[in-house]
Amino acid sequence: MRLRQWGGKDVNILFRPDEDTIRILKRDFLAHDIPVEVTGYITGDRRVAKFEAAAVDGWEV
Repeated sequence: MRLRQWGGKDVNILFRPDEDTIRILKRDFLAHDIPVEVTGYITGDRRVAKFEAAAVDGWEV
């Protein structure tokens, strides 16, 4: 989830994980013990909690 500038204020982009990319990263990197780093800028306790809950499948937050 990224913040995007729309006019004069930041707006959170909808939470839509790219399942195809995640599948490829798991297959090509995590399955071979190669770490994958992801940076996300998320605001709001509920959004952060949603991201953390989705990241538990082999991903560290």
